[in-house]
Amino acid sequence: MKYVKFLFFFFLFLFILLFSIQNRGIIFESFEIKLELFNFIWLIPNVAVYTIILMSFLFGVLVSSFYFLLDKLAKRKEIKAYKKQIKNIEQELQNYREISLEETSFRTPETNN
Repeated sequence: MKYVKFLFFFFLFLFILLFSIQNRGIIFESFEIKLELFNFIWLIPNVAVYTIILMSFLFGVLVSSFYFLLDKLAKRKEIKAYKKQIKNIEQELQNYREISLEETSFRTPETNN
């Protein structure tokens, strides 16, 4: 499985490398970003395409990291609740064992005559 994973990432890297070399002119082209909201105009001149791609990738990494952090915190809370439940059940089991031992110690052996 390790070799299959290595080959997959190797070919993925090779594909990305070939794609970027063949489309070098398009990636380095510049354009301006313009956003008009009501009377507010926001303009960013001379932005390269690779900058937009990089920012999109970093935004995706940030969003997915935040999602997985929240998921990890939720799982940690769930594990804590399960550990508390296990502790309560073990305590209850220990109480039943003590009761069982007390009942057997109070019984007197029957003698057969």
